[in-house]
Amino acid sequence: MRLFLSCFLLCALLACHTTSAHVPKSEFQQASEALQAKKPKEALPILERLFQKDSSQLEVARALAEAHVQLGQSQTLLARLQNDVRPVAFYMRGLLFYSHPSTAENEALAAFQQAIAAQPAEPEFHYRLGLALLELERDAQALAVLQTAIGLAPEKTSWQLPLAKALFRLGKNEMALTALGNSLDNALSPAELQTAKTLMNALIGADEHLPAPAQQALDEAIHWLNVADVPQQAVTLLEGILLDFPDLATAHALLGLAYQRLDDAGRATEEFKKAISLAPNNGLNHFYLAELYASKRRPQEAKKEYEQAIKKNPFLDNAYLKLGEMATQQANWPLARQYFQTAVYLGNTQARLSLALCFQAENNWSAAETEFLLLLNQMPNNLELQLRAGAFYVDYFLAASSSEEKTQLRKKALPLLDKVLEAQPENALASRAKAMLKKL
Repeated sequence: MRLFLSCFLLCALLACHTTSAHVPKSEFQQASEALQAKKPKEALPILERLFQKDSSQLEVARALAEAHVQLGQSQTLLARLQNDVRPVAFYMRGLLFYSHPSTAENEALAAFQQAIAAQPAEPEFHYRLGLALLELERDAQALAVLQTAIGLAPEKTSWQLPLAKALFRLGKNEMALTALGNSLDNALSPAELQTAKTLMNALIGADEHLPAPAQQALDEAIHWLNVADVPQQAVTLLEGILLDFPDLATAHALLGLAYQRLDDAGRATEEFKKAISLAPNNGLNHFYLAELYASKRRPQEAKKEYEQAIKKNPFLDNAYLKLGEMATQQANWPLARQYFQTAVYLGNTQARLSLALCFQAENNWSAAETEFLLLLNQMPNNLELQLRAGAFYVDYFLAASSSEEKTQLRKKALPLLDKVLEAQPENALASRAKAMLKKL
């Protein structure tokens, strides 16, 4: 029930992406980092000073409440705020009440409601009340309050996530899917993103209740298809399942994959389309069909299905990667960049290399270098990546105008190329790149 650390005060609240211009940014960031490191004694004096300077800054008020919680001093701050009738004081009391290990939900709800009554146009107050109601599983009330909050602050895309959860609990799956899609705007923290993916999977599962007798047979078919690599055996099992459960979309999708493995594109297409018709909210089935079209060099049909895939499931990172690759084939670098950036945000490592190369094609050398450095940090022993990064620095070197910049780029490129040549002395590309750097 209680998710106060993730929903109310800790990292997600401190990093809510809206630090006010009135708050000295460096000081607030310093306090936020101290709280995230569980060092409230370092954060508290800074936050007290900032709060005294301007108590209307809600991000500071939130952080100050969290500092007292971490120090075990919630009651001290509550006592201090007891006779304070400012909206921010009601708001802080709501946060503090909700942090109590004992049941103080009613006090928290009342405090948030008082904050709203005192300042009804502040979306943050509505949002926190909506979260509290959602945690208490008062879903209909939570939905109404969250809709009010989003109406007051439509730019807060991350707020669509709890809205989607409320909609899903109330059986409004289509609306929940729309809200989930709206939440995907690089505004979610990693934890929130994982929550969104979990909710997406739950939405997909709501379309199809897998019968218990079919589960074991499906698991066995998946083993034959993906582990043993005997697709014909998977076909036999799946066709047997579909005799008893002809409307089981998962079985049709797996059967399509098995037929695709057997190079029977016609039967595979038929099964994927059947799966799509039976489970219309499962974007993965569109992705399977798109992959089939792409393998048969039918790019227009593939593109349409990839687009349907992310429309139905906006968390399919591989679909964004494929659309980005299609955009690069048309030299549409801005569109490709958007797709690759979304795929990277969703956790696709392969897309980061594509993004780096896209930045390079746009002559955005510094952005490309940032992506290469992130990749090298993640995969320091990957020779292919070292070769690509070395080649990138050579191109960057050739585009550089000043001798000083060229010197620095040469120093970055040579160690990477040397590592490749140490492992692969006959690597022609690395040898030519190194010779060019030494010659110029």
